Amino acid sequence: MKLFIKKLFILFVFILVLLAASGIKSFGVSSSLNSYLEKKLNHAIELIHLRDYQDAVSELMDVYSMAPKSKYGELSYLYIAKAYAYENYYSANIKGVQNAIVMLNMYPFYYKVPSYIALQREIIGDIYLLLGDFNKATGVFMVLSSKYPNVNRYKIKLAYATLRNHDKNGIDYTKSIQNKDIKTPEDTALYYFDYAIYYFLTGDYKNTTFMLHEASNYDSFLSYHPYYEFLYGYAFYKLSDWQDAMFHLELSKRRDIYGRYKNKVNYVLMHIYLITKDYLDAHRILKEFLKHDGVFYNPVAYISFSSLWMHPGYLATYKIPFYQNTLDKLMWLHFPSVLSLYPDFGLLNYYLEGELNSEEIQDMFIGFLNIKFPNRPINFDDINVSFEKPINYISNLISRENPYDETFAYRLYSVYKEDPSLFAMFLQPSTYENISRVFVYVGDTKGLGFTNGIQDQNIKTFLQGEFYIEQGDIKDGVAALNSVLNNLKGDDKEEAEFLIGYYTNDDTILDRFLSHKNIYTSNRLKDYAKLGLLKDGILKLNKKDYKNALKYFKTYIEIYNKTKNNTYWWALYKAAYISYLLKDKNELKYILSLAKNSQNLWAKAAIILWGE
Repeated sequence: MKLFIKKLFILFVFILVLLAASGIKSFGVSSSLNSYLEKKLNHAIELIHLRDYQDAVSELMDVYSMAPKSKYGELSYLYIAKAYAYENYYSANIKGVQNAIVMLNMYPFYYKVPSYIALQREIIGDIYLLLGDFNKATGVFMVLSSKYPNVNRYKIKLAYATLRNHDKNGIDYTKSIQNKDIKTPEDTALYYFDYAIYYFLTGDYKNTTFMLHEASNYDSFLSYHPYYEFLYGYAFYKLSDWQDAMFHLELSKRRDIYGRYKNKVNYVLMHIYLITKDYLDAHRILKEFLKHDGVFYNPVAYISFSSLWMHPGYLATYKIPFYQNTLDKLMWLHFPSVLSLYPDFGLLNYYLEGELNSEEIQDMFIGFLNIKFPNRPINFDDINVSFEKPINYISNLISRENPYDETFAYRLYSVYKEDPSLFAMFLQPSTYENISRVFVYVGDTKGLGFTNGIQDQNIKTFLQGEFYIEQGDIKDGVAALNSVLNNLKGDDKEEAEFLIGYYTNDDTILDRFLSHKNIYTSNRLKDYAKLGLLKDGILKLNKKDYKNALKYFKTYIEIYNKTKNNTYWWALYKAAYISYLLKDKNELKYILSLAKNSQNLWAKAAIILWGE
């Protein structure tokens, strides 16, 4: 078919050369021939709409050969160029498209007084749209719209060219047009397509899909347009409709003969595959990225590779050697571009998880402190890339990690100290509680303000009470804890019991706290357990409740017998003293046996005072 079209075109050019030598001037034709040529021309134009370019060119050549100097010959000249351009474009022959543009530009030369200069300019504009040269197309349709303000078709095409340049203000050209004022189904389809692109650019993906559907009702061939399918697929991706998204994106990829949309289609498909845990297909696309462009020259590939830390399941399946350390090198690759923040967030994630130490992430804060965060998504040719995902991913990490884990707590706190602006990005309803707990844990009362974001009022009051106590406001702190004590659960309730009992010298509440078996092994409560045993032992001793006082001091020396520090020997001394008061010789003998051979002063004192 391509060879046939090419031969016809060469023949046509030869005829033109002969006619040009004598100069083409229009003249009339008989009415019967006129009717025949009109039907034939209209049929050829319809064939162009149906993408039957071979038959269209044949029909147009017939019209031209019968009456080259008539208006039908003149029109056929223009439509031959259009059909030839489209045929060559869809056959991946750009040179043929360029030849068609040359032919169109020669139109005023062959026809000394051209009658259809507006149509010539429109077809040239259409070809620019086809080639993706939207700047030139905008220029063409801007002139036509200004010269012919009542022709809605020019406004619709001007809007399309402007919108394709990612300027959502392009929709203004069509706002004055009503659907009923549009003459052809093709123009109506493009009208809805304009609105689809507009809604896409504004992030209204539901209306994007609606307008795309409306457009296809008027022109079924739109589904052959790779950009149409890309918009459909991307909009469904944003709406979390993975099945429809993949369907349309794969269609876009299949129909994209020039690979114009391949990069962004692969980007979206890879993210869908990662989200749906289809790691095999995700890995296939990643290899394609790395093979053809690599992360050096392709920002979309760079972002995709730098975002894999948010998909630990993929990294566990396809182990990328030294990926964590590679993120540091990736950061410097595009520093100080905002792109480098993607691997920087990855470094932060691994730092908070405890997989990288402070030396391995020494460059991390350099990136965060020296790069200004964009206040809107970055656009890479229709792909909107924001930092919402990495921020939410790390926020989820903060909300689910144990705030009483020493490594995590102090690492998160170090982010606050190093870069408060970065830290503020993770302040979300889901993180306020854990962040407040971390500040309680490290003893920084500046964290009191974070409690205002906690949604659970009981937890909020509990943590505020702890902050009050750390500030030295014991009265208000204990009052806050008492007000919610019965509504607390688990470790929170046990910690509140300790603090209330400890600071009010209430041995009854301390008894309750010490009755929980888990407190002696809990990372969060074991230090409170130590203090609770000693405090309750003293309170019982002061009340002359020697039996229970001995129980708590003895429990202390039995649980913490490996510490052998000064507090341990002091507790042993108290246990010996109480055993003496109780005249419990067996208990005293056992306790003093623990002090044997110790050089500690409390141990020696116990042996001297009560030993035999």
